[in-house]
Amino acid sequence: NALEIAISGGQHTDPTGPFYGGRMPAHGRLVTEDLMRHYNLHERNLAVIDLHSGLGPYGYGEIICDHHPASPGARVAHDWYGDSVTLPALGTSSSVPKTGLMDYAWHAIMNDRSCHVTLEFGTYPTDQLFEVLLRDHQLWAQEVNTSARLGHSKHMRQHFCPNDEAWKALVLFRARQVVAQAFHGLVV
Repeated sequence: NALEIAISGGQHTDPTGPFYGGRMPAHGRLVTEDLMRHYNLHERNLAVIDLHSGLGPYGYGEIICDHHPASPGARVAHDWYGDSVTLPALGTSSSVPKTGLMDYAWHAIMNDRSCHVTLEFGTYPTDQLFEVLLRDHQLWAQEVNTSARLGHSKHMRQHFCPNDEAWKALVLFRARQVVAQAFHGLVV
């Protein structure tokens, strides 16, 4: 677990290293913050579900809550999604605590009746995840290797979106279930 935190927890010291968070907000973060302001999202009850894949048991959709465990957001997540909610800060998740997540921008504008969760769909074992990600990082760190990057992109796609109808059906079923739980939570 310490190795996983060191590798994927995020870092802001080595611009050439993996999971470098940068020196300023990324374009996507700026666009998201602009949309938050434009639509006055801080005035609304929000249910944000951030879709991810790669961690956890194959085909399972884990509901990961990065709100502080004692926060209203964590309470809302538990109220809406029940005991299936996991919290990296408590060690109950397949994920580890991370820094610099987009989640935190959402947390900052949410009221006490809102929450942000990540719905993480499992694919292959974590050691394979790190192999695929680190190889991708190595290839992008090299200047001229378009064909190697393109070749590796097939491995990335297979790892994060397996070409398996059963996996896709599991993802679709769980996604619909979690979205329905969020809608129910918003209207109750």
